[in-house]
Amino acid sequence: MTTIATPKPATITLQPSEAFCLPPGYRQNATNQSFDPLREQGSYWNDERVAMAGVYQHHVYRWAAELIERHGLQSVLDIGCGVGTKLREQIAPVCARIEGADQASAIAKARELGVPADFREVDLESPETEAWGRFDLVICADVLEHLADPGPALRLIAASLSDRGMALLSTPDRDRMRGRGCDGCTKPEHIREWAAPEFRAYLTKNGLRVVGDRLVPQDTTPVRSTVLAEAAFRMGLRPTSPRCCHAVLCVPDDR
Repeated sequence: MTTIATPKPATITLQPSEAFCLPPGYRQNATNQSFDPLREQGSYWNDERVAMAGVYQHHVYRWAAELIERHGLQSVLDIGCGVGTKLREQIAPVCARIEGADQASAIAKARELGVPADFREVDLESPETEAWGRFDLVICADVLEHLADPGPALRLIAASLSDRGMALLSTPDRDRMRGRGCDGCTKPEHIREWAAPEFRAYLTKNGLRVVGDRLVPQDTTPVRSTVLAEAAFRMGLRPTSPRCCHAVLCVPDDR
């Protein structure tokens, strides 16, 4: 019998937590388990994972569709688009020009699924510094927490915005997902996780001006059904909240 060895995640040299607007001593993960070739082992994008890809960040893409319709936006770039199911279901009905960028395995699956978008493979740890084009809306949903240094990706996002372009970014909210006082990243696929004020501060540090944000469920749970749980969290009556996806709308700070 032949045994196929699974590659170990690469160890990463990280900047101190304060460089990412996190508390001193916050424990980041020093290995990255989110990137190829790990996902090339076997059939990572099976039917179950494809189905789940259409569930998570549902409300982020719903907000994106609202922005497209409200402002008459004509183009969308999704950085870290996965297999593109949310682009197909929520963005394609309201926008004709769509591009997506992600790892090779995700892009191959998106093309296999016939998602109506143009795709390119990209290593978000070291993306090209020049924009691929200018877009009215750039989405980057629950991607930045996977990166050893999100700075290059944020610079690419800013460079990809048209004169009226907006960036819609999201990441898990540490306080609401793990509980207040969590001092380290407990999910091995994430390098770090921000609380909402820290994430806003980090985006500001990287040249983006926050013009709006929302706290929403990570999945398709209706927002209105979480009102009581979120209120209890804010009053300190429960340790976490189902509104643990922090979505932030930004523009360049020189606009």
